[in-house]
Amino acid sequence: MDQTPDILSTSGLLESKPPICACICTHNGQATLRDCLDSLAGQTLEPDRFSILVVDDGSTDQTANLVRQWRDNHPDITCRLVIRTSNGLSAARNTGLQLSDAPLVAFLDDDALAGPGWLQEFLTAFCEFPLAAAVGGPVQVRWMAEKPRWWRDELDEVFNHFEPSDQPCTLAWPDLPIGCNFAVRRSIAVGLGRFRTDLGRQKGHLLGMEEIELFLRMLATDYQIAFWPHARIQHLALPHRVTRKYVLGRAWMHGRSLARLAYAYPQIGRTIPGAVRSLFQMLQLAPRYHFRVTHWKYWFFRLGYHWERLTMPHATPAPRTGRVVTFARRAPSHV
Repeated sequence: MDQTPDILSTSGLLESKPPICACICTHNGQATLRDCLDSLAGQTLEPDRFSILVVDDGSTDQTANLVRQWRDNHPDITCRLVIRTSNGLSAARNTGLQLSDAPLVAFLDDDALAGPGWLQEFLTAFCEFPLAAAVGGPVQVRWMAEKPRWWRDELDEVFNHFEPSDQPCTLAWPDLPIGCNFAVRRSIAVGLGRFRTDLGRQKGHLLGMEEIELFLRMLATDYQIAFWPHARIQHLALPHRVTRKYVLGRAWMHGRSLARLAYAYPQIGRTIPGAVRSLFQMLQLAPRYHFRVTHWKYWFFRLGYHWERLTMPHATPAPRTGRVVTFARRAPSHV
């Protein structure tokens, strides 16, 4: 297909004022949001070259007042606050796409810290990958307290650890960018229908993968998804989340999210063993792994997947796209 009508030229992108908007979607993020905003104030990109949009998704704490105070203390930075009824993360991200004042929208979680060159590196990445509809960056875990003795490195993915390569490359399923650190071309994301609101965080539920589903639509219409190793952030491992309950709960909801995604993309489901086989393997292998949390996390993920498949009232139809996405695992394609 011809991407020319949808992709802004490199010169046009760099001449936009501003070329990039940092969007933070938050719900009761008072405890961490100030540090997140401070990390954006420390960007190497000139203040007139980016803006900040905070979407407050129905917070009941002092999040809105915190943003207003921070904005008053940083008059050189364009920072807008939008307060909306709580409808979940996907709806908040759609609001960010709608109200962005820039052709690129970079999404950052309210409990994450952007590196000094974060926004500048995204601009560079989109210039280096002119056919990319989205670019993701690495996510490192920043521990706010000492790790518990039972913690293993493979559990870091609970806090969105993501470093698929040390070189710029293009990505494919299942190694797609993490939701707390990615940027999109606004026109393409809007043109493809924005984020699906039946996925993503909602009150009382840790559903996710709305950004993954959008990436799959982008791939299905022949755009690229790129990885840029210099657009780094740190995701905070908050002490109250470093618990077995939180780890297993995230695994359960991750499985449920994947099941919803598999209704639209059946190829995904073919990689997951059936419910009976999953249960048998779980019991058979538990003693070998000494019943560690790393073992149960994996099986809670599988059980969550099959629970959602059994209890969902109907299948979500696949979006109309230019072609079928290939789901074979492959190594990142380096430039």
